[in-house]
Amino acid sequence: MAVRKCESKQARIIAAQFRRLLLAGVIAVVSGSSVSAAPAADVFVSTEGNDTWSGSLEAPNGVDGPVATLGRAVEIVRSKKYAIDRRAGPLTVMVRGGTYHLDAPVVFGPADSGRPDQSIIYTAYPGERPVFSAGRRLTGWTQSPRGGWELKLSEVVEKNWNFTQLYVDGVRRSRPHLPKKGYHRIDREVAPSEEVRGRGFDRFGFARGDLRSAWQNSPDIEILILHNWSVSRLRPGRIDEATGEIWLKGKTRENWYKLTKGFRYRVDNVREALTEPGEFYLDRQSGILTYLPESGEDPQRTEVVAPRFEHAIILRPGTAHLRFENLTFAHNNWVTPPEGSTYSAGATGMPSVIVMAGVRNITFDRIAVRNTAGYGVSFGPGTMFSRVVNSEFGDMGAGAIEIGTGASSVAYAHLLTFQGDKTTASNLVENNLIFGLGRLDPAGTAIWIANAHYNVVRNNEIRDTYYTGIQIGGTLGFGVSHNRGNMLFRNLIHQLGQNVLSDMGGIYTMGISPGSIVSENVIHDVKAYDYGGWGLYPDEGSSNIVFERNLVYDTSHESYFLHYGQELLLRHNIFVNGGPTGAIGVDPLELYRKDQQINENIIVWRRQGALFRGPWTNSELRADRNLYWTLDDRSPQFSDGTTWQDWRGRLGRDVNSIIADPLFVDAAAHDYRLKPDSPALKLLGFPVFDPARAGRTSDQKLLADMPAYPRVFE
Repeated sequence: MAVRKCESKQARIIAAQFRRLLLAGVIAVVSGSSVSAAPAADVFVSTEGNDTWSGSLEAPNGVDGPVATLGRAVEIVRSKKYAIDRRAGPLTVMVRGGTYHLDAPVVFGPADSGRPDQSIIYTAYPGERPVFSAGRRLTGWTQSPRGGWELKLSEVVEKNWNFTQLYVDGVRRSRPHLPKKGYHRIDREVAPSEEVRGRGFDRFGFARGDLRSAWQNSPDIEILILHNWSVSRLRPGRIDEATGEIWLKGKTRENWYKLTKGFRYRVDNVREALTEPGEFYLDRQSGILTYLPESGEDPQRTEVVAPRFEHAIILRPGTAHLRFENLTFAHNNWVTPPEGSTYSAGATGMPSVIVMAGVRNITFDRIAVRNTAGYGVSFGPGTMFSRVVNSEFGDMGAGAIEIGTGASSVAYAHLLTFQGDKTTASNLVENNLIFGLGRLDPAGTAIWIANAHYNVVRNNEIRDTYYTGIQIGGTLGFGVSHNRGNMLFRNLIHQLGQNVLSDMGGIYTMGISPGSIVSENVIHDVKAYDYGGWGLYPDEGSSNIVFERNLVYDTSHESYFLHYGQELLLRHNIFVNGGPTGAIGVDPLELYRKDQQINENIIVWRRQGALFRGPWTNSELRADRNLYWTLDDRSPQFSDGTTWQDWRGRLGRDVNSIIADPLFVDAAAHDYRLKPDSPALKLLGFPVFDPARAGRTSDQKLLADMPAYPRVFE
């Protein structure tokens, strides 16, 4: 199989440096800490501290003690590191337990950097759990005459604050929406207005009674529309109940985001729908926040937090050699823009709690990120040799980790103005637990890599999301791509889609990506709403990628589906129980599919489906030494009517393949290891790999006691 070489000397240098780091064990930190358990530090931070103190003491003594904020600790380190410049070992900031509600995002720059021989560490005090919140705790509630709790917020009246999320004792609460269960459906298509024609869509027809023109505060109402692989949030402009048509403020994007008959939608933030415990409504005109409490909640004892800032941590270009350990981050903000929003697949326009660009050697080890509006950590352009390891992400508004291009929040856009090297490469995402994604935008992707290379994503567990698990790409078709050499190893990815969105994959690739390898991942229980609940999904020009030794089972559609691409190798995989349409699929359109290889795989498919769905006959495909099996031991079927005899004879494919029971250890219990007498081992020499090695290698800790989070979407 042809694999393109690195396209520049710089790329070869980066790859060599990254290999040396991996071999030296500098990056692949799976457990342990560089900080001693002894409470010794250069600066201490405490909720009982004072920013006028020195920070040199772990507790107040009456005249001195720890500082009160992380921002002040950063300032002290900035001054101290020159005074102790030649001291061996790291500089350490130790944070006592408790919640720190930030007055502004904490910003790090080049002056706050460590050195290769002296990193700067921000870590938790041993045995304690500090939380940095980008939100504000709300107190001073009164009883509402209409029931529930009320709080007047002057900043809201003054237009200095707005929020669309609320957290009560750590649990995401919802704004009132209609219908209360399920969705409305677009009743009919209506041509877009002349102002947006050719650039998107801004009108649709609704069924009688679904929308009301007399709703209060209509500029704050949002129409949330579920497309195939994304959502739109648009505000109503005019609702005509007589004709059953709505004109939206703003627009969706191109034809892919058409307002199609039958598409689901719901109406968020309707004041009249505030009826159920756990719902809240913020009246921006009066500044009054109303919350309907759940049973047992008391305004004097219950912690209520409203988000304030898009980010908790910002690392500016030139920052280097910092470590963040055992810290928790939460409660970043996002508000629907006045013109609405339609983010593409991945919802990568949503803000991240921690964001950076143009940085080097930044480590996040055993951190937790929870209760977010968007993503957790964004490694923006120019981020190299950085890592997120042993960490936990839960109840995320969109996804968890971004690498490369994609994010577009205000602070991130500011970071992109830097003029340095924007190469994003050689970063590590390892041994993380990522769960409960897409709670604000269901198209959030757990790990997104775009226009970046030589990144390693290894031994992560991803579960409970409405869209894709891991995506690499950022470009469509065969155009210029900066993706190469990305390695996705031993990730456990499951409970995806959950019948909310469509057109997704456990692992989803786009564009040219020479040298990229997808290996030993386990993907199961991918359930699309309409179409495209795939395990491995090479889309839109995916090229020069090897998919090997992966286990995929129980997907609503094919285990492997190719849209179009070239030079793809599929080998030594186990595919079991793809959807009813087939096991291996290809787009029915006559698209470019050159040099496809499907060799030495075990493929078990459902009786009613085709083995190969789509026009594989006309594709440039080499297939051989595969093991095929259905419960009724019938010949493989092809959706285009090709016979098994023609497939092997006239087309010369699968000449050395066999139809036989693979003899799994216990298929009913999803144990797809092979028994010693398996024909795949004896006749085909199928290489043994252990699916149990996929996933996280340590137990959940930081978020183990996080309260149950809501599904949000159905």
